[in-house]
Amino acid sequence: MPLISVIALVISAFALLFTAWARAANVQAQAARDQTEIQRMQVQSAQEQTRLQLALAQEALQPYVWADIQQNAVRGTIVEVVVGNSGAQRRPECAGRV
Repeated sequence: MPLISVIALVISAFALLFTAWARAANVQAQAARDQTEIQRMQVQSAQEQTRLQLALAQEALQPYVWADIQQNAVRGTIVEVVVGNSGAQRRPECAGRV
């Protein structure tokens, strides 16, 4: 009878070790899942930032047209309407006497 008790105790000790090992492996697996989720959120954030940067670049390429009323430098009494295009990728242009 004491031999069976000793064998049962040894088996219980091994079971306890394997249970502790399995619990540690489960904690490590959960940490890996959490890290993967964080990485997915970072990828989504980077993709959104890229979309915003592309939209800003497209908007910067659009022309920026403006109009102003200015006095003629040669003849001080004449007023001219000046129209300009100051788009980011374009050379600033002005049209006088429109």
